Amino acid sequence: MDEHQEIYDAIKQRDADKAEKLMPEHLQADLDFSIHVL
Repeated sequence: MDEHQEIYDAIKQRDADKAEKLMPEHLQADLDFSIHVL
């Protein structure tokens, strides 16, 4: 959830560079978690 909050805050602050950096990191973390669970 912390990752979601960081992404939301970046978007709310109109910090596109930060949001663009955070999204792939978040997606990779989700992918890694899903692969680990499977």
